[in-house]
Amino acid sequence: MDKNSYLVEGWGMKLSPLGVFLSVFAVWLLLFLFLGVHHKPAAGDEIDYINRGIEFFENGWSAFSDGWRPPLFPLLVAFLNLFVDANSLLNLVRITNIALVSIVPALWFYEHLVSGKRKSFLFMTMFTSAWPAYYLLAFTAYAEAASFLFLNILIIITIRIKSSDKFLALSFVGFPLCLAMLFLFKANNVLISVPFGLYVLFFGAGSFAKRFFRISIMALITAMMISPWLVFLKSEMGEWVATTTGGYNLLVGTGHHSFGMESDDETIHRKYLFDAYGGEFPEITSEEVALINSQPSKHLMDKVSKDVAFRIWSEDTKRMINMSFRKVMHSYGMSFRGAGDFVIFSFLLASVVASVILLYKNKFVDIVFLHWSMALVGCVVAFFWLPNIRFKIFYFDTTAFYLMACLFSVMIGGLKNFKSELKN
Repeated sequence: MDKNSYLVEGWGMKLSPLGVFLSVFAVWLLLFLFLGVHHKPAAGDEIDYINRGIEFFENGWSAFSDGWRPPLFPLLVAFLNLFVDANSLLNLVRITNIALVSIVPALWFYEHLVSGKRKSFLFMTMFTSAWPAYYLLAFTAYAEAASFLFLNILIIITIRIKSSDKFLALSFVGFPLCLAMLFLFKANNVLISVPFGLYVLFFGAGSFAKRFFRISIMALITAMMISPWLVFLKSEMGEWVATTTGGYNLLVGTGHHSFGMESDDETIHRKYLFDAYGGEFPEITSEEVALINSQPSKHLMDKVSKDVAFRIWSEDTKRMINMSFRKVMHSYGMSFRGAGDFVIFSFLLASVVASVILLYKNKFVDIVFLHWSMALVGCVVAFFWLPNIRFKIFYFDTTAFYLMACLFSVMIGGLKNFKSELKN
């Protein structure tokens, strides 16, 4: 049998990573068309990504000079714009995103094959093929699809680094490259460098001194890879910045006004912020309103927004902390507004149960650490910024699935041992 294919026991089907990719992509593409998503106009961030890609295609790097978006996803849009006109560009980007996410289960299946049929990788193939949250986000022209892809690649690389001291190329090229790519697709992705760096430091192969040296070199290489973007922004703005969205999103997270959501009782702002503030949203001064409404440069608006957010936090710390804890709870489904929240909360409980069992059995302790480190980063994002479902899916779902995949592999191994003991 071909080493790059696998005969599914009892079904007589021979699968390969390419076959997994094509199958998953075809199913979700058909669903994309069946739901009529290809008829939906661009909305929200989609508009900005598409416009920036078109502007780069027409005007070059000036399209990115405000630092509002990292360059890689608009560059992908610009590349696709070479093949289609503006009217077809939106759907081509969406279909490309479906393809990017469909690569993920194929990668896990490849790892399953080359690892000697490791069951946890096979479970990850199934989970990442079927989890709707990944693909529903891929139905949009957002940068999440590419982020999911590189996050999964990073997890695979990290597992390999942990298993052997021989993967120097993965340590000093693959690991930093994935982190750099993640940052250059979405600036907030850089936060995952903390849990992954700690994972390599505490669970990597070799002595602690060797691991510390390795992670230091990896951090330096990652910084070198993203430095051209930082230097570009420095040349455009006159000071060092990584993104101009951080301050603005921090202000959004404080509940600045109601964001036009006064009539929607189901929104996070209405449900938590309005209640927390006793029927009023945080006020900002008329001078601050005038400055923000004057449409200043993205850089200036980011600085002003950050100053306003810090003022709101300092003047009303208690209510801000109360509201922010509510946002964290909301991000894990504890609003219980409907079926979606119940699914999210059940997923959280399942990951807790899986962690407890694995810790009790002293199996995959490193994966338990990685998952909850990632979840903590997601909590920080929800606490200070927004409990956006896109953030929750990125920071929580993939490592939660791998946690459960490890648990299932342990349970299958235990069941086989039990059956063999009965036979003996």
